[in-house]
Amino acid sequence: MITAVVILVALIAIAAYLTYTFHKSEDQPTELPYTKEELDNIKLAEELYNKDLRPIVAKKAKTKPAPELEVVEAEFVPKESKSEFPIDKPAKKKRKYYPKKK
Repeated sequence: MITAVVILVALIAIAAYLTYTFHKSEDQPTELPYTKEELDNIKLAEELYNKDLRPIVAKKAKTKPAPELEVVEAEFVPKESKSEFPIDKPAKKKRKYYPKKK
């Protein structure tokens, strides 16, 4: 009795699988949905989008002559030394942002 139920369930599963594969093969079109021009355009778009597939084009070098630079003697200007201690600096005046009420 149990073996008959197992065989029946197996037959139902096989029938369901065969029905699924049959319907799946019917849904797929046999012809390509694109024309030859559209396929060429798709291929070109992939080449342009993918940097690795792009053709390498040599860049033209600009032939502008560089302007001649004049040589100027540098002058030594000593900088004022900053004090190391904050006490040497003048004290900042505190600002009153809000006037006192009288």
